[in-house]
Amino acid sequence: MKTALEGTRYENEKFVSDLRSRHKAEVEQLSEENHSLHLQLEESRDQEQVRKLRRDVDEGKRRISDLNAELMEVRKERDLAKMEKNDLLIKHAKEIEEERTTKRVLQTENDKLKFKAKCLEDDVHKQSLKAEKKTQEAHAELKEKTSMLATLKEKELQVDSLRRHLNQAKEDLR
Repeated sequence: MKTALEGTRYENEKFVSDLRSRHKAEVEQLSEENHSLHLQLEESRDQEQVRKLRRDVDEGKRRISDLNAELMEVRKERDLAKMEKNDLLIKHAKEIEEERTTKRVLQTENDKLKFKAKCLEDDVHKQSLKAEKKTQEAHAELKEKTSMLATLKEKELQVDSLRRHLNQAKEDLR
């Protein structure tokens, strides 16, 4: 009985061992299938995500391209604005320099005219002094002439008076 029991036990252990190894093999197979299915599922998810990511990348590239085009347009506008600004600055600088030159020329002419006016004022003053001197001389001459005329009239009156006296004396002598 011990042998039969041991035989049965041996067979049962062998059966349990076989069951365990089959179970282990089935679990491994199921685990591999599960893993494979997970990979397939993940792969399909990944493919979907990859498609989505590719769409997102394409959309991002399109937006980047649009933004680059807009950026280039803005840069062109900025460069054009800078060129216009520089042109205006140059134009204004030239205008300012022309105005300064005109101002200097006008100032020089103004200074010349002031000098001429000063010279003319001096000449007028000299001529005025000369005229005043001539006027004084003319007054002096006029006074002298008037004085001489008065003296001449007195002398003529005396001559007339003497002629009358002389004529009277001639008539008296006759």
